[in-house]
Amino acid sequence: MTYQAPQAGNPFVAWLTCEQGHVVTPGFQFCPQCGGRAILSASGGVADPTGPTGLAGPGVIRSHGDPLSDWWASNGIGGGPQGSPAPAELLTWRRAGAWRLIGGFVIDFMLVWVLGGLTLVLPVLGEIAILAIAFVNCYLEGSTGQSLGKKAVGIYVVKRDTGEFLGGWAGIGRQLLHILDYLPLCIGFVIGLFNTRTFADMIVGSTVVARPRTPQLPSPPPL
Repeated sequence: MTYQAPQAGNPFVAWLTCEQGHVVTPGFQFCPQCGGRAILSASGGVADPTGPTGLAGPGVIRSHGDPLSDWWASNGIGGGPQGSPAPAELLTWRRAGAWRLIGGFVIDFMLVWVLGGLTLVLPVLGEIAILAIAFVNCYLEGSTGQSLGKKAVGIYVVKRDTGEFLGGWAGIGRQLLHILDYLPLCIGFVIGLFNTRTFADMIVGSTVVARPRTPQLPSPPPL
């Protein structure tokens, strides 16, 4: 489900192109000229468009099923544009590099260590706070593709085959499965640095992709 945030006086415009910029006939999933995947770009207006590739483009917000996830996806933390990309757009992105993976992990890890200081002052409440925030962080990573660390460095956890997000509870399950990556000697995470898929990712069918540093949206076709 996708929807566009209201923009008064700005009519809705959508067009299909491929990655090479060729205009693609609506209803086609691939470009007849080069075979590239079709991408639906949009701007302005209020709409709930449907199509083979979903909605992508500036100002687009996707509904993630609960108010907390919707708020998290639509805020500007980490410097990313408002809203989450459509699955078809995520499938066109390159897999995340090692430095972004490490950066996202360090931020999430440091979050736990900083909160760990609460246990020194408030032993019971501090531990509850740590567990609660870790739970929410993992849930948001599953439902919107981004934990706090991943949002800061611009990477997303998605299903490898469809580009969709895992879902909140699957995101929590993925984090629990990271236990396998810690044993032995964190070999699962080392493997993940090279192919962006840890043992946990292999089990749940996910991968990690990176937001392009310089987004390049195709121009609308001439009227």
